[in-house]
Amino acid sequence: MSNMSLNRSLGWGLALALVATVLTLLVGFVAGADLKIPGILEMSSSSANDRPATEFFFNPLAPLALAVILGLIIWSAGRARSSRED
Repeated sequence: MSNMSLNRSLGWGLALALVATVLTLLVGFVAGADLKIPGILEMSSSSANDRPATEFFFNPLAPLALAVILGLIIWSAGRARSSRED
């Protein structure tokens, strides 16, 4: 297996980060859950006067940071695997 390039690894990291972000937001909205990840995501739902209300804060830099971290993990795992095969 060839060495995975850094750009391809970052692309996979971005894809995984976007899927994780979308799933987290969908579960939060559908379930009406209170999610709090300080500085990244804060979501709370309540019913006031028979009308549902949702407060929502989302930091768009969080998925980008997650993408970089996941991409570097994928890249380093690929390098470790290819060096072990040599």
